[in-house]
Amino acid sequence: SLDIEINIAPLFEMIVFSNGQEGVNLKFGEVSYKTGTKTCDVDVYVESNMGRPYQIIQKVSGPMMNENSAKIPEKDFTIEIKEVDSKEEPGPYVSKEVPVKDGESVLFSSGLGGESAHLKVKYRLTMQPDTKSGNYSTQIFYSLSML
Repeated sequence: SLDIEINIAPLFEMIVFSNGQEGVNLKFGEVSYKTGTKTCDVDVYVESNMGRPYQIIQKVSGPMMNENSAKIPEKDFTIEIKEVDSKEEPGPYVSKEVPVKDGESVLFSSGLGGESAHLKVKYRLTMQPDTKSGNYSTQIFYSLSML
């Protein structure tokens, strides 16, 4: 007989890429009504072998503001998860375009098995005729939590 013991290290991590860099790095550049709608894509990779469901939470520090403190209306800065690649049916997630809200919000919930997943997220910035031009910014963070 042969006794075999295998020790598998726990794995629960998230890696985010945008604009060719690690992290949430949305760059819309100088925007105005004339530049039209601009989008930024984010790839989110979750690796897990824990066998428990998890959530991806987005935290937004405040509204999109330019250098003169002009704000983008909430309805004009949106997010949508365009694609989910996982071995299991996911739980609830942002599958339709919704406004990016200040504070914390759940973007994605895994299925019951907590399988690894790859998400393609799209942020959209729409400029209205009365929106002031400029470089707009805010801080966005993602966190991963086990349920």
